[in-house]
Amino acid sequence: MIGTLNDLKAKVAEYCSRYRHPGMDMFSSGPLYDLFPERDDGVLKAEHRWNDTWPSNGKAGIYTFLDVHGRVIYIGKSSMKSSVSVRLSSYCQYGPDKKCVLKHDQWTVQPRYVWIVGVPKETSFEAAALEEFLIREITTTDNRNGV
Repeated sequence: MIGTLNDLKAKVAEYCSRYRHPGMDMFSSGPLYDLFPERDDGVLKAEHRWNDTWPSNGKAGIYTFLDVHGRVIYIGKSSMKSSVSVRLSSYCQYGPDKKCVLKHDQWTVQPRYVWIVGVPKETSFEAAALEEFLIREITTTDNRNGV
């Protein structure tokens, strides 16, 4: 079964409780971001919308794309050299009327939402570990083994 936003949140909490020292700086998670707020077919209520600054802008972390039903499509990671905002800009761009246009058409299911977890600068290496953990624990439509 394909994972949901609630599954993502639960698995990030599990990762933190199992693998992180309690004294470490916290991850910054969310808020949910709507790529196509002009459409009325989404089931989730997003706090941010296209044209707002990406949450965790400039940080390393993981980003997840969800479909119109809130199911996880893809989990990716960013680093300090290629921050969340840089990575997401490789997927999305401005179209007519400054609306979101996806740069790629290889999606199994079209993304609707983005949810981001930023990691502290001091532990930016955790982005890769968190991504691997989430991909192992959550079924997606577009992550491929080894890709």
